[in-house]
Amino acid sequence: MLHVVVDADLVLEAVVNRARFQKEFRVLWDMMESRQIQGYITESGLDKIFNYVSQLQTPEIAESVVFEIQEIMLTCSIDGSLIQKARSCSVIDFESAVESVCALANNCGAIVTNNPINFIGVNLSILSVAQLSRRQSLQNTILEEIPENFQIKTEEMESKCATDGVKGASDLGNPWSINSEYKNDSGKSFTVSSDKLETEISNFLQLLDGLFYRAEQRNIRTSEMQLDEVELSVDITPKGEVNLVGASTKGAIKLKFKRIHS
Repeated sequence: MLHVVVDADLVLEAVVNRARFQKEFRVLWDMMESRQIQGYITESGLDKIFNYVSQLQTPEIAESVVFEIQEIMLTCSIDGSLIQKARSCSVIDFESAVESVCALANNCGAIVTNNPINFIGVNLSILSVAQLSRRQSLQNTILEEIPENFQIKTEEMESKCATDGVKGASDLGNPWSINSEYKNDSGKSFTVSSDKLETEISNFLQLLDGLFYRAEQRNIRTSEMQLDEVELSVDITPKGEVNLVGASTKGAIKLKFKRIHS
């Protein structure tokens, strides 16, 4: 499951009923409520929401709103050490700096916000609700194509190595040597649980989020050209790990990422 820090301003916009933010926040709320993702919010963010709702409504209603948020989201505690880290953070907006260090302290993979410019310099994926929703849909699509008890069959390799026409002293030989010969033996099957596979795929997509985001930011600063499409191949190991592999690898799963043009 992906863990994300949700920008308190995004929550606040929805709580005070600004209509243009209601629909997208509903999507985010549904993902958290259904446990597709785990959302976090900072203590200072909750205080901010409480203060605004108290002014618009009553303190009692504000308490009810905060309680409902805490039923779904985890709270990032703020202490002196975290504030010191936020002070030295490269993020210009201090509130965003606090949310950034909270995300890192809680091993979150992304920050969800309507104001990505506030988080420039953060070494995490910075996603809008729409981007998060597409990422989650991709993960669900991949998992739907894989059986619940996924089995992987590996081929055991028997190697014979010869150099200058002389058979190597070892039966295994050197698999990297010139003139090595390989013979496929009977394979072994390994079963990977769906929970393990979901975690590994989520971690892999989280890594890609960060790579794509940093590449995009670097491209904006240095070039007028933009990358339009990326195709990757991944392999699932007997331990359930998801690894990036060469495009020609036999049995690899192909993933194609295409830029959405607005």
